Parts: sequence; structure tokens; C-alpha cells
Amino acid sequence: MSMSEAQPAWIALAGLRRIQVLALNYARKPHRRWTGWVLADSPDCVAIYRPPQAAVLLRDTHTWLTHAPAVCLFWPARHYNLAYLLDAESQVQGYYVDVTTAPVRRAGYLEYVGLDLGVLVGPDLAYTVDNEDTAAAYPPALQAQAHSALQSAIGLIEAHDPLFSPPHVWLALLDDADRNSLDTIAAMLRGPLACAIMALLTTGLL
Repeated sequence: MSMSEAQPAWIALAGLRRIQVLALNYARKPHRRWTGWVLADSPDCVAIYRPPQAAVLLRDTHTWLTHAPAVCLFWPARHYNLAYLLDAESQVQGYYVDVTTAPVRRAGYLEYVGLDLGVLVGPDLAYTVDNEDTAAAYPPALQAQAHSALQSAIGLIEAHDPLFSPPHVWLALLDDADRNSLDTIAAMLRGPLACAIMALLTTGLL
């Protein structure tokens, strides 16, 4: 489906549910796919929990496992998303801003085009721009969009915006949803069966 085609509206979800997060490359081919659980969903923002050791399917061919849990925020009106990188005790170890096209929703999925550009941010808000030269390969309009999104995110970081602080609201929602149960489910997606399980999730058979 083209990013320019009409998409289902962002709607509030009642309770916690599973969702597939799909990052496409610039050629609109699958690049990364992982399963998360929706903590909150509104017309303005969706928060998704990615458990520790979650299986990430790369290019629909092989799998790697995340080392730590994360809470990821996506905004339909912003050209970046934000991941709170957590440790086992839910303490923030850092942040990652991923510059992308605006995310879109379809049944069971959130998808966007990754632009191979981001910002790695430490807990003290010191930051490093990641892959800044990559955007030069994109058409001028997309380069301008990516640069604008990058500068917007850097502006928030340098201003010590509250967005770059421990995500207590999301962690409280996570605790209410029984994080241990979610982490147990994530453990089922590890190991040599991960690709097969991810394929079943993708086709809706699991």
C-alpha cells in the first residue's frame, strides 16, 4: 500500500493489544518488523512497549534479538519516533530518535519508512547524530523533510524538553498491564523458531 493512499483513522484502543511495527526502506520494502503492545493510543500519539529479547525480523529473512526493553512513541504528525531505552529495572539508559516518514496505521500494524537517520541520546542528554550523510541520497524534498525533523528533535533535546525524561506515565501504564506477562510472551518469540513465529504473526495465523 502506498504511503500516499488513504489510511484508517488513528483511533483510541480499548485496553492493551498486540501490534506489528513495520519499518520499510526507501524502496518501500520491509526492513524491520517487531511485535509490541499498545500502552496508549490517541489521535496525537501512540505508545508501544517492546519487551526485552523481542525478536526483530530483518528484511523478512533473518532475526535478531533486542537486548533491552523500550517504550516507543509515534506521532502521526511528526517525522520521527522516540524510543526510551530501558534496563531491567525500567531505568532510562538513553533515548533514540529515529527520523522517518510520518507513521500510518492499518489493521494490526503501524508502519513507516525509515530514513537511516537518527539521534542517539544519553541519559544526561548528550547526543550524537547517527548516519547524517545518508539523507543526501534522497530526493531534495525528502532531504528537507528529514533535516527539518532532525533539527526539531535536536531542538527538544537541547532545550531539555520533558519528553526527554524518564517516561513515568508510560511505565505506570505498563505496570498496570502486567509487564511480566508481556515479557513472558516475548520470550516465546526467541530462538530458532522466531522467524517461523513471526511469519505466523504476519499472516494473522497466530
